[in-house]
Amino acid sequence: MPRTPLAAALTRVLDDAETRARMGEASRALVAEHDITHTLTAFEDLYAQASQTLRGFPELRTPATTDQDPAWTPSAF
Repeated sequence: MPRTPLAAALTRVLDDAETRARMGEASRALVAEHDITHTLTAFEDLYAQASQTLRGFPELRTPATTDQDPAWTPSAF
């Protein structure tokens, strides 16, 4: 008989093939959501949305350091 709640939970999972299968499927689905391709696509979409939003607000496109950073160009937006 397990002595701790964690040991009891692990024993239940080890003894129950259906629970193990369900947990495995859920884990694979979670991992698929964080696949590098999915993550990069999500970031690209986010940047595209931000860029479109900033086009309508030129005052937000000009950082305070524009005179200090000659490499910065508003055309990047």
